[in-house]
Amino acid sequence: MIKLLKAEFYRLKKDKVFLLLIIITCVLALFTLYKYFDNSGIITLDRIMVEYLYMYFGIFIAFFVSMYVGKEYTEGFIRNKIVVGHKRRDIYLSNLIICIAVGLIVNIIYIGIVFLVGTKIFGELQKLNLFQIIAYTSLIIVAYCTIYNFITMLCKDASVSLVSCVIIFIIMFVAMMFVSTKLMEKPYIEITQYNEKGEIEFSDKEINPNYPGETTIKMYKVINYLLPTGQAAMLQNACAETIEPDEYEINQVKQYLSEMPFYGIFEIVLLNILGILIFKRQELK
Repeated sequence: MIKLLKAEFYRLKKDKVFLLLIIITCVLALFTLYKYFDNSGIITLDRIMVEYLYMYFGIFIAFFVSMYVGKEYTEGFIRNKIVVGHKRRDIYLSNLIICIAVGLIVNIIYIGIVFLVGTKIFGELQKLNLFQIIAYTSLIIVAYCTIYNFITMLCKDASVSLVSCVIIFIIMFVAMMFVSTKLMEKPYIEITQYNEKGEIEFSDKEINPNYPGETTIKMYKVINYLLPTGQAAMLQNACAETIEPDEYEINQVKQYLSEMPFYGIFEIVLLNILGILIFKRQELK
């Protein structure tokens, strides 16, 4: 395993896609700060720090993993590794570790730039501390890399794996948007009437007819917990500015952040075990 990792890190140093990804990340970090410059005092620094993961990372890492790991088949690297005696499990995991390392590197670069420059413009972090942001984003990155490595290692073709990873990301993003919309529904609708003086005259709650129901909500939550796009959306919501704090939404966010790591770790472990078992039985040309 150590020899494999040394070889992969040496190869990574010369990888043009990796270098391009770092450059794009730096540009996006500065662009995001510039985009929200006029909204300093309104937009939280927390939200800016997780925007890369929410908006761009999923598609960027899909390109990197599919192209980098895909070369293992097109260049015959996997076959050569097996011939010299490396275990298939070690080959699978070494590729995963490299992809995770790349994801963590670009994430730290983005967070570092935004934090160092952004604190002077937007002030200190308000919702989460720096350690929490790094921990949550790292878990989501591992989940993304696990899914894309699983697909690429089993596709055997770089072009097919690239298309597959991009399609999977689009499906996950659309599913996240749909599920998030459903999860935003509240069981009750607040009805408030004001008099001519602007004073509250009547306030009451009534059942929301669009509320999916507790069982359906639990199902949607599980889906959101398992989707890296859903995890990123939860983190984005947790870091977003709140104009009028809502107790229901605050409790929901707290619940998401406390439960999300367990689902993320379960997904990562399960997919990697499944991927290794399938890869061990896979025929290589």
